[in-house]
Amino acid sequence: MVERARVIPAPSAASPGLSPFFGWLVLWGGAAALVAYYVLYESLHFCMHVPRDRWLERTWLFRWLDAHHHLHHQYAFKNLNVVLPLADWLLGSLIPVPVENRLSATRKEQTLSRRVRKESAYPG
Repeated sequence: MVERARVIPAPSAASPGLSPFFGWLVLWGGAAALVAYYVLYESLHFCMHVPRDRWLERTWLFRWLDAHHHLHHQYAFKNLNVVLPLADWLLGSLIPVPVENRLSATRKEQTLSRRVRKESAYPG
């Protein structure tokens, strides 16, 4: 009688008991990241198009993202990402914000330009 060789499975990186938990952890973590990104996108995009001199709008990061986003309105297929322009850079759709638009405007100029934009966009 010929004896058959036994096949011994290779040990996995994670124990079999943790595999289902890790799968669910990744699923829920990914879902939470998507929801957080979407809420951040909607909030920032709303603040960019309906300025009201909120505390967020006075931060240097928001002003930079706002200038980045308004370039998107001049060049439709560029600067597509409102929240994380790193994606634009990686995918080759980034147009850098010109130096004069970055942080050089005074608060008075920013408030005036936002007020003019607000009045022209939303009469009444």
